[in-house]
Amino acid sequence: MKPARITFGSILIFISLLCIFGGIFNNTVIAIMFGISLLLISLLIIPIIDLILAKIDVYLSVGPKIFLSITTFLIGPIFFPTESNYLHLFIYILVISLLWFIVIIINYKKYSGLYKINIQNKQVNKTEKKINKIEKDTIYYDLNTITLSVMSKLLTKTKEVREYSLYCDEIPEININEMVIKFIKDSKEIKNIDDFDLLFTVDYYNMIKNIYIRDTENYVRNVIKRLYPNLNSRQKADYYFKLVNIVLETVQPMSKIETINAIAKNPIDEVDFPDSIDESYRDALLYMAEAMSTATIIAKILFVDNLVKNIDTDSEFYKIIKNMAKEIKSNEKILEKSRPIYDEFYKSELGGINDEELYAFAIVNLVNRIKNPKPSKSTIEKLEITDKKIDNIVELEQEIRDWLNRASKKISKEDIFADILEKIKYSIEDGSFDLLLTALSDVKIYKSVYERKVDLNIKESNKERYIKGDFSKEMKELNGKYLLNNIVSGEQFEIYLETLFKDLGYKVKRCGKSGDQGADLILKIDDYVYAVQAKFYSGKLSNTPVQEIAGALKIYNANQGVVVTNSEFTSGAVKLAKANDVILIDGMGLKKLIDYSMDTDHNKDILKEFE
Repeated sequence: MKPARITFGSILIFISLLCIFGGIFNNTVIAIMFGISLLLISLLIIPIIDLILAKIDVYLSVGPKIFLSITTFLIGPIFFPTESNYLHLFIYILVISLLWFIVIIINYKKYSGLYKINIQNKQVNKTEKKINKIEKDTIYYDLNTITLSVMSKLLTKTKEVREYSLYCDEIPEININEMVIKFIKDSKEIKNIDDFDLLFTVDYYNMIKNIYIRDTENYVRNVIKRLYPNLNSRQKADYYFKLVNIVLETVQPMSKIETINAIAKNPIDEVDFPDSIDESYRDALLYMAEAMSTATIIAKILFVDNLVKNIDTDSEFYKIIKNMAKEIKSNEKILEKSRPIYDEFYKSELGGINDEELYAFAIVNLVNRIKNPKPSKSTIEKLEITDKKIDNIVELEQEIRDWLNRASKKISKEDIFADILEKIKYSIEDGSFDLLLTALSDVKIYKSVYERKVDLNIKESNKERYIKGDFSKEMKELNGKYLLNNIVSGEQFEIYLETLFKDLGYKVKRCGKSGDQGADLILKIDDYVYAVQAKFYSGKLSNTPVQEIAGALKIYNANQGVVVTNSEFTSGAVKLAKANDVILIDGMGLKKLIDYSMDTDHNKDILKEFE
């Protein structure tokens, strides 16, 4: 298209020059007017006018150009007679100049920044190949598990912002790996954490947007055009740039919020868009903000990880943390004790970190490196670490899935998340940073695969046991449910009995301290009501609880009283209970109740068997 415009424009320039200087017409003034009109039209056709107008922040769309072309060509013949003189020529030039001036003023900042973006995109096209040829494999880090964990959560969340949108299929995917690598490379020379704010500015994010997010940006622009047909071009452009500026201005503060959330696991604040924004392009704008925020945070935490990794092991600060790691088991205590010393004497050791979460991230990272300088023998066996290294995602994914399949057969639903991170770290070829990013973004998927396999294995195991009539595991679970080992108070014993009697088929109400008038539990089965006193005791129980429960029957409209203990009753208590028709259940009787709870028939009143 551009060569055709240049060729046609050049022909018009040639004709215009012939008209002005070649004497084609008998009337020289008419020839000059015609030549000027053709010359001006040729300028509108040749792209050079765009470059000139861009200098004053004006961008003429096709409509204004057509208007200028027609009016410039017709003004001379319509308003000036054939016998025009040089006064007419002067007036013609004045009118044409005024017309062009008015059109330029009307379109001044009409598409403010739009032409600049087009120019930037052209520059991007020229340099993108160089950017895409970044030697990504040279920036691999020996990353700590905590670093991998934060990276994985950030990358996963960025993917989910798009994938959970109703418009997922329409919103173009952002190459987050390329963006992260760009951020890391650009921040490679930073020595102090505060310098990130000087690098990652609105202008920087705008440049990143034009390189890596062009497709998503164009999607937003097109949706706005489609949804608001009643707006003119200027209004649509102004609205679009308003939204994009909100995104660009939010990324830096959002990345600070995200740093805290990625480490402290708090919920994330969203970008503050207008209430009227449509969801179809709101999600795309959020995706843009999330991607740039994630790249910013990863660059920061890799900066911190690198500082920790390369800290001087002979430095005083390293020795302090190392000694604390040996003597103090709690990371929280190490953070509490080390922070005042760091702030006073050693701030340069960790790039001037002030942020509480980033400091915690750095110290926990350092403690992990001190305690686990290399994988233990058990870790190597558990993760099946070998000398084989993988350099492609297909082979890596197969390796991880095969390993997860074998791990799931241990019938254990342990938290596999950290193990997957370590497996990825030790499986990929050193330097394959792009591959590492791709794998980290899929850790949540791998974890889900593992958990599904564990569930399936458990179901298959249970099926085989049930076929054989083996319910020993279920009996152990029920027995374990009623172990008294962890009970240390009367209130806990009441809760324990409440659960037991519910399992025995009774409707149970626990009175608690506020309603305790001699009974701790009220049981009902059919129309029969029991008032129960629970006594968690180490010695033998005397007459007192029997007297109390006998006196409580009228208060609770109960038919019969029950005293339950984990201990024994005195002979006097047994005699008094018989005289007042009170059921006594001691430690041995309690064990029988537990055994009854494992039977299938819970409709009968089992307490009648203790009379």
